[in-house]
Amino acid sequence: MSMHDLLSRVRPTDPAAAAHRAAGHWRDGSFTEDLLRAARETPHRVAMVGHRVREGRDVTVTYHRLADRVERIAAGLSALGLRRRDVLAIQLPSRWQTAALALACDRIGVVAALVPQSTGPRELERVLAGTRARACVLVHEWEGATPATSVAAAAAAGRLPGLGHRIVLGPAEATGALSFTTHLLHSAAPAPPPTPLDPDEPSVIVFTSGTAGAPTAVLHSPNTLYAAIKAAPRRENGSAASRTTPGGISHSVGLCNLALAPLVHRAPAHFADLWDPGAYLDMLARNGTQVLLAVPWALAQLVTEQHRSPRPLGTLRTVVSVGTPLPRPLVPRIRATLCERLVNEWGMTELGGGTATAHDDPDDWPALSIGRAMPGVELRLEPSGDGTSHLFVRSPATCLATADRDTGRLRWSSASTDGWYDTGDLVDDDGRGGLRFRGRAADRVKGSDSQLIPVQDVEDELRTHPRVQDAALVGYPDPEHSELPCAVVVPQTGTTPPTLAELRAHLTTRGMTEWYQPSRLELRAELPRTHLGKVDKRALRTNAAKPPTNT
Repeated sequence: MSMHDLLSRVRPTDPAAAAHRAAGHWRDGSFTEDLLRAARETPHRVAMVGHRVREGRDVTVTYHRLADRVERIAAGLSALGLRRRDVLAIQLPSRWQTAALALACDRIGVVAALVPQSTGPRELERVLAGTRARACVLVHEWEGATPATSVAAAAAAGRLPGLGHRIVLGPAEATGALSFTTHLLHSAAPAPPPTPLDPDEPSVIVFTSGTAGAPTAVLHSPNTLYAAIKAAPRRENGSAASRTTPGGISHSVGLCNLALAPLVHRAPAHFADLWDPGAYLDMLARNGTQVLLAVPWALAQLVTEQHRSPRPLGTLRTVVSVGTPLPRPLVPRIRATLCERLVNEWGMTELGGGTATAHDDPDDWPALSIGRAMPGVELRLEPSGDGTSHLFVRSPATCLATADRDTGRLRWSSASTDGWYDTGDLVDDDGRGGLRFRGRAADRVKGSDSQLIPVQDVEDELRTHPRVQDAALVGYPDPEHSELPCAVVVPQTGTTPPTLAELRAHLTTRGMTEWYQPSRLELRAELPRTHLGKVDKRALRTNAAKPPTNT
């Protein structure tokens, strides 16, 4: 089954759709209707502020201006021949154009395939081929990368026969592409009437990082995205608020919080087109941002920068840590430097937010627990045989289906599994009615007695060493024991890197079981990460399988 077939056929079951509507998680409206209503009722209210880091300036977009730009872009896309359920691939930095393109797709029923700006030419070509994109919108050049050139070469070589149009933000002539400004923003074509897709059918394709296997296309509907957006104020213990996330509009968290939430909640989004901790904090202070969602490594950099040069962040009322486990030493630093209210949220690209800690949990709880199920979320635990449980989730924000990125082959669908998604994560009881994250099943490591090691515990304890900035634990092949643990460590800047013996002594002092402890050490300047900020364990395992470089 091709991606085109999936987009035409994948739907939720009727009972599931009815149940989600009855509970208020789903609706019969559209994001296009939200935008038109906001532009009519609050035309001059700010919808989003995008900071251009290299230019040192903010670009402010009101609801009226956003609706106007979306209408123009929709007219241009229609004039180029894009029709309902055609795929438009979008690879742009986080700017208003990215949000407007996604909303223009919603307006005319085109499926938006959102590709992170960090995606390289090889993977970008595979996305275009696998989704059978009819057109793509790219930036001419970005931080040394030239996606417009690489896609032009692939098209010229006949590797993208279905790609009808290449549209470029910036100089388009050099690659024989169409100009975003000329052909979309300033198109002379008449605006087509709004024709959004059914709210229960796939409208957006996003892509997972592939840390646990082959990269995967995730198919979301307007209603699965709407359910994720509706849950946010309840998680944040307050009304709708201005928000930011450095994750980017091309990921599901960024799409929901930066492009769609402003339409639903009438509160602005703030974002930047490049990651720069200092510029980001300046943006938060300048715009009075109220909610910050970020992965732990980004939070750590913000904490360091804020400590070095404090900004007035009095409006910031909630920090939400997402994506990866929150290191325990970082919790008090976030509370002291950024914001007292800290929430640890567990979720996935496939299902939005799943669990979250609460405001009345103990101070260090965000590092010890991923909390309880969020509203509308059901959890199912199946014993894994090592004292942990496999986590399955069913929720109104769970995607409709997942597919192989390159072939479009269906991997999972909500309709065929009664909505239950196997997250691949291992958890146990946190002692307060919630869950503690214990790692991914694919990342499990065996020790010298062939028993599974609690990877997250070891990583947390390694980070408590005074000369360790960051750490990861992966397995490497061993002829006697099949597999043993390797610690991959980023030393603290300006310190002597710790030795394996010193790290093991530190873990012993902390009371850690001997066979949990690493038997090999790899030192790195930084850990490899995916575009979502997750540590790329697959890359680390591949490297650890080679002969050791330092021990």
